[in-house]
Amino acid sequence: FDGSEPLDSGYQLFPRRDADFGLNVSVGEPSWAAELLLFPNPVSERVEIRSAVNLDMAILYDLNGRELMRLSDIEASQTTMDVSGLSAGTYHLRLIAADGQVNRLIVRR
Repeated sequence: FDGSEPLDSGYQLFPRRDADFGLNVSVGEPSWAAELLLFPNPVSERVEIRSAVNLDMAILYDLNGRELMRLSDIEASQTTMDVSGLSAGTYHLRLIAADGQVNRLIVRR
């Protein structure tokens, strides 16, 4: 801090309140996310995935982040993922297309 004249240099400005910060902690989803269909959910054997765009990849993770299943080179707007070999529980599904990705939860019963 420089307290000498002129008082137009050497200053550091610090925010005083939370409102002084502009913080963005989310990322918007691509436009096709609103038209995405996953059904049935909860699922027992196969989950149908339908999208307005061609999907490149679908990756299924457990809630600890371990990859359990991957469908690569889908290149279609509709596909099926067989989850019959998984235990009952909640899983994280990441769908990837050319213009973005969408994350959804599915429940295996």
